[in-house]
Amino acid sequence: MTVTSPIRAGLMAWAIAAIGVLSPIAADAATASKAKPIQTAALATEPRPMPKPTPPPASAVIAAVAPSALAGARAFDPNQVKSEIDAALASWAWSLNSGQQGIVVTNMYGNDAIMMSDDADGVMFNNGGIVRYYGNLVAQRPDLKVTFGDGWITVLGPDVGTATGFYTFAYTEKGREVSVPARYTLIYRKTSDGWRIVSHHSSRMPQAHS
Repeated sequence: MTVTSPIRAGLMAWAIAAIGVLSPIAADAATASKAKPIQTAALATEPRPMPKPTPPPASAVIAAVAPSALAGARAFDPNQVKSEIDAALASWAWSLNSGQQGIVVTNMYGNDAIMMSDDADGVMFNNGGIVRYYGNLVAQRPDLKVTFGDGWITVLGPDVGTATGFYTFAYTEKGREVSVPARYTLIYRKTSDGWRIVSHHSSRMPQAHS
């Protein structure tokens, strides 16, 4: 019969008790290591991008940006404006063909009109320059006539428009008939006195220079 000393018996009892306490802890740790990790907010997937907004129609943008401008816009008939400019251009030609350069300048051009022509150097203003130009033109060529070819009128508003096209000047020089084809651009502005030319550019066609 083996006799166990009290000290040895106490150590064995303590070891058995420690094993009993640590075993559940080890088992819980093993279970936790096999468990699926919890996804945190930092690891969450990115949200899908939102679709791009559809832009509003252009009319809505204009109304939002400048409602006062739209409210103040004046309705007009482009065809009526075009007819009035065409009539003013015909009056210019009739006055010039009649040798009435005074009427041309007084009734056809605005007070602030500008004119450029390859018949004259520099820019002419209606502070005397345009008057002198037509005076010299008719004095040198008393039988001067102008006829219109193809032309276009562009309406820019109820009070502004342009006339662009071709015309031909004809006159007699030293007993010989001279014909000078040219092109023109006129800017018209409507005033209280009617339509007036505020800018006139005239130049000969390239073949007319030869």
